[in-house]
Amino acid sequence: MVFSRANVLDIRHLPPQDYIHFESKELKFQDLLKALQDENSNMIGLQGIGGAGKTSMAKEVGYKLKESKSIHKFIFLVVSKPPDFKKIRGELVKGLGLSLEEVKEEELSSIIFSRIINNNEKLLIILDDVWEKFDLIENLGIPSRHKGCNLLITTRSSRVCKEMGCRMIELHMLNNKEALKLFDAHAKLNNSPRGLKGMPEKIVEHCGGIPVAIVAIARVLKSQPTPVWKDALKTLEDHVVDQDLNDAYKCLKLSYDNLKNEKAKELFLISSLFPEDYQVPIQVLTKIGTGLGSFGENDIHHLARSEVDGAIMELIDSSLLLHGEYEYVKMHDLVRDVALKIGAKDIQSLIDSKMRIKENLRYFLIWNNDDFPTNFDGSKLEVLLIILDDSEEFKVSCAFFKEMMRLKVLVLFDNYYYTRTPALSLMNSLQSLKDIRTLILKNLDLGDISILGDLLSLGTIWFYYCSINELPSEFLKLKMLRSLEVERCKIEKNNPFEVIERCSQLEELTFVDNWFDNEEKDAISQNGSPLTLHRYCISSKDLSGYFEKYGSMSRCIRIDDQLSHLVSEATFKQLVRRAELLILKGEDAQRIWKNLIPDIVATDDRGMMNDLIVLHLSSCPYTKFPIYTKDHDYGVAAFRNLVGIHLSKVEVEDLCHGSLPSGVWEQLEIMKLNGCHRLQSILSNGNYNLCHLKSLQLEDCPMLVTVFQPSTARSLMELEKLTIRDCSALECIIQVKNNIANSIRWRSCIFGNVEYILV
Repeated sequence: MVFSRANVLDIRHLPPQDYIHFESKELKFQDLLKALQDENSNMIGLQGIGGAGKTSMAKEVGYKLKESKSIHKFIFLVVSKPPDFKKIRGELVKGLGLSLEEVKEEELSSIIFSRIINNNEKLLIILDDVWEKFDLIENLGIPSRHKGCNLLITTRSSRVCKEMGCRMIELHMLNNKEALKLFDAHAKLNNSPRGLKGMPEKIVEHCGGIPVAIVAIARVLKSQPTPVWKDALKTLEDHVVDQDLNDAYKCLKLSYDNLKNEKAKELFLISSLFPEDYQVPIQVLTKIGTGLGSFGENDIHHLARSEVDGAIMELIDSSLLLHGEYEYVKMHDLVRDVALKIGAKDIQSLIDSKMRIKENLRYFLIWNNDDFPTNFDGSKLEVLLIILDDSEEFKVSCAFFKEMMRLKVLVLFDNYYYTRTPALSLMNSLQSLKDIRTLILKNLDLGDISILGDLLSLGTIWFYYCSINELPSEFLKLKMLRSLEVERCKIEKNNPFEVIERCSQLEELTFVDNWFDNEEKDAISQNGSPLTLHRYCISSKDLSGYFEKYGSMSRCIRIDDQLSHLVSEATFKQLVRRAELLILKGEDAQRIWKNLIPDIVATDDRGMMNDLIVLHLSSCPYTKFPIYTKDHDYGVAAFRNLVGIHLSKVEVEDLCHGSLPSGVWEQLEIMKLNGCHRLQSILSNGNYNLCHLKSLQLEDCPMLVTVFQPSTARSLMELEKLTIRDCSALECIIQVKNNIANSIRWRSCIFGNVEYILV
């Protein structure tokens, strides 16, 4: 997924961490709570100007109602403008627990209506950020008057509340006392310099009681010397703008002006191009940011990436961008309004095809237009975002891009998931983009992409859910190409790694969950030099489950029968050596190895595979020991940062064989061994510190006699879960003399923190 509306389906995703109670807000909160509990009033409108805190209060009241069991389910949907009812219906269907399979679009509203009417459990639906009246039943299938379903609408307009028949609760801004309290919470006035002489109070007065403006300016001034405070106050006093945005504009413009990183200012304006309430992946902003930088053949891409990542973090720290879902960011709608005003001369978001297109634009978004604009001045354009909406075909003439000689970043995708829109004319039209640095294409049928080899300035290419004939050899001409991502794509022919491995300048590679011609498996690719990558993720399957469990990892590889013959031996060993996540699966007859070290990764006195965080081996019948160091006299430093190990259907006899220095296995938290039919013991060859091990699961290991040596067992102070199943030969968990392991002292010492034991 590249972009998504910030629809959150269930209250468990909406922790009220940043919600601060104030007296005036608390009174309104209680009014709202009582209104939603009133059986005679099931349509409530929470009205207030932008930035008043409507969304936060709506989420908080939903949390309270669910916590008190006044409702069974809470569904939160963003409407915004213009409302995308098709997408909202889809989210509502998921929130109701219905399946979208084999359901026609025109039937969704009636299916939703029927489900709500026949639902025996209390339901709350929140429609956030409603701008205009609309028919609830016709557009979403929501009954407007049904006792089992309460509806809460948040809006800036009292007119919307009246027209939709809502009982209205008006949310005002913070009073001066509350505003100063919020300012203090973020500016940390106790740690501020002396001699401010009432400046915090004067600054807060200029914020107009708007929480988002107060937080933004407080974070700008936090830990700053007195002269900075004086300059900030003077700037606020001098600014005069339109009255409707006056207070917010002054504060947020000051935050923008105080950004230290010029790249952060660029990304702030670009982020405002996306429609209200949209979540944008940090990865996309990073690629846009690197594409806007100066970059040559000898520049280091990952350093440029780090600079852009720093700019994004500065925006988040300044509250100009907000954390969204996992690795997403979003922009408050009031902040977006201000950003569009700040960048009025340079940026435009074309949501309505009837809008007049500005001249001399630098950043431009074309969204959901049936009439695609063809005649406009793109001579100064640097970033172009084109978002289609379930189009039958994307047709563009060669003349469309002809005047865009300065274009550095092009993002083009169809917003409809799991559909590849034919865009066969696109490639020829790109020929004039001689300065293009970043190209992001999603949900498109592209066909022959060899012409991209002529765009010699390309540094980043990202294909997501696209269809291409092949990864062409013309890519070898792209000497500035540093980042290549191919995800969930259909590749009609040839081994893509025959080209990838010859792009020696690559620093970042993603090749995940693709479909390609997999018929020829006779031999492993024998390309010459191995890839030396700074970041990589290579897998035949999606790895998001691992990231959710263990956190983000920048070097990941999953090799199975589908990928094993594509990657050369040299590259395979190089990627395994530096991996943070390593998954090896399948009975790959091409590669027979008895251990990871030294068969794949050669023994090195400096240590090996110490970047590895997660190791998962499955169906590897030839593996005897992951680490074999019997012939290495002074031990090998390996697996020092390993957090999780999972072996399934692997014929290991033990986890290691030979001496290992202290510290190995010390970070291990999760150990899961199942179907290891030759496993006799675990870490039997030494004394190891497993002080962080929390979960141990042993299943179907019929030759396992003992689990731990006493010295290793003594370190298990953090063990919380122990599961042992179908280990028929097991004699004892801890191998000690005189059966002392069964004594009360040993059990309380070693297993005192275990919450769950199954043997």
